[in-house]
Amino acid sequence: WKWYNHEIAAYNNAAVNLMNKYSILINDLHALVNSDVDKYISDDRLHLSEAGIDLCADAVTKILLKFI
Repeated sequence: WKWYNHEIAAYNNAAVNLMNKYSILINDLHALVNSDVDKYISDDRLHLSEAGIDLCADAVTKILLKFI
């Protein structure tokens, strides 16, 4: 089983529409990772690389710190 970019985009668009409808904060990790897939995705093309882990961890931390 494999996700294709157009499927990911459709799924993300549906999620964004729903989250906007209910004023839910969006932390778009996909957009961050997608900015440099070769850097942020590991050689298996499935998991985050170390740089991707750091990038996403930093993004999540920044959002969480706003609420504590």
